[in-house]
Amino acid sequence: MRIATFSHVAIGVRDMDAVLPCWRDVVGLRVSLDTVEEMPRGHGNPPARRRAVYLRWDDDPRSSIVQDPEGGDAQFRQRV
Repeated sequence: MRIATFSHVAIGVRDMDAVLPCWRDVVGLRVSLDTVEEMPRGHGNPPARRRAVYLRWDDDPRSSIVQDPEGGDAQFRQRV
């Protein structure tokens, strides 16, 4: 079965401030949300906290995908 598209990708990093300029300035994604998220860890435990930065190509959720139609290097392509 061939993958045609995907919804999102999450990448965990140790130092957000160090890697963010690459995704924003080199790859060309823009920050749509930069926040601290809390996730429950069970009764009696404090919630886990993490910084989450959401990056988008633009505001239309259908506008861009990463695709590899020929089995070569994946590229950002705008869907029209």
